[in-house]
Amino acid sequence: MTKKDGVEDAVDEPHLGSLFFPLPNGTALLYNLKGIATAPQSEGTIQETVQARKQKNFIVKVKNWAKKTQRFEASWKVEGPADPSLFIRGANTFDIAGESQKEYKLNFLALKAGVYKFNVNFREKTTGEYIFYQFAVTVEESKDVEKIEMISAVRESCSQAIIVENPTSEEVKVSKSMFTFTNEYLEVTPEEIMIKAHESREFNINFRPLIISETQTDLVFKNPVLGEFKYNLTLKGVKPT
Repeated sequence: MTKKDGVEDAVDEPHLGSLFFPLPNGTALLYNLKGIATAPQSEGTIQETVQARKQKNFIVKVKNWAKKTQRFEASWKVEGPADPSLFIRGANTFDIAGESQKEYKLNFLALKAGVYKFNVNFREKTTGEYIFYQFAVTVEESKDVEKIEMISAVRESCSQAIIVENPTSEEVKVSKSMFTFTNEYLEVTPEEIMIKAHESREFNINFRPLIISETQTDLVFKNPVLGEFKYNLTLKGVKPT
């Protein structure tokens, strides 16, 4: 006998029971029952496409199947190795009145593009019974482009600071090689910096034109933890005063 009751049972501890049927002729039938509880089926799969560094709130319904109020514990498990650039947040515990349901809000934020798959479990604290949802979130590169204008006299320099934030709980290394651009009059400094967890540091874009000109160029910063950032630069080399 197999049943699905949302409880994770040990393999060596099946559910045991019996059925007794008294018969009109004075005899009886007795059946011994043994049941194994399998894992419950998913309450549903949520698929969504979002942009990197944009928060997304997911709302799922959690049902209380019992007649009395129950307390649930929420937890989630992401497929693959731990990723410091992924943030999933939600209430750890909550109560639901008997035979009713409640909307649960899950906050999702990923710093870089990719496909993130994870399960969110809601477990009743006393009995261990639970339900779960499956998530498959596709994260695309951010479409945001910061515009910067830089004006400098020919053979003189100007600079523009770019702030690089590290919202993760780990130290992140950032080097100038992570900045790509095509303009020969640009340079990024310093060579390398280490950004501590939850802190920010500055890189400088240095512009030194050799001729009078006005051009536009794209600068892209791409870090394996922090993701990709795009800048559109308007560069003007003007006559010295």
